[in-house]
Parts: sequence; C-alpha cells; structure tokens
Amino acid sequence: MNVWGGSSENRFRFLKQVIHAIQAKVPNNFSLTIKLNTNDFTPKPGITPELAVEYVGMLNELGVDMIEVSCGSSIFPWALWVGCAPWIRCRR
Repeated sequence: MNVWGGSSENRFRFLKQVIHAIQAKVPNNFSLTIKLNTNDFTPKPGITPELAVEYVGMLNELGVDMIEVSCGSSIFPWALWVGCAPWIRCRR
C-alpha cells in the first residue's frame, strides 16, 4: 500500500501529520500558518490550482488559521533556486 503518494489524500498525509504534531504541542490560541504552493509550472504533474483548492479545504478542516499562497515559475530561472543563486553574493 502506498501511504505517501498516489491519491491527493496520500500526498497530503505527511503535512496532515505535521499539523497534528504542531497542534498537540502549542496552545489553542496559537495561530497556525501554512505556505501553500498553488502551481508548480513543471512538465511533470505536481501541484495544480485545482489540487491547491482541494488542499485548502483539507487545511480548513484541520483548523489551519492562515494560508500564504505561492507558486513556482519556470519563466524566471532564479526563482527555482533555494537559498542564494550563484551570481548573487549572499550573507551567511
């Protein structure tokens, strides 16, 4: 049985478990915010706007207070870098 991949519920399962773990450790008045990618813009299947809407419903059911919406981009290559791009001098 594939627990983590395949259906949207299975792919969401890891985040659901993380949310439950956080909620078990923080007070009820703690605001929980999630950053949600809404479109991967990749040739392979990934997050789509339709899937993001489904995930928003799941996050709402879990009691998430806020969602920061973001998306990927293949138009601007530097947007694909995590951390510092090679041509930018970053402070470490």
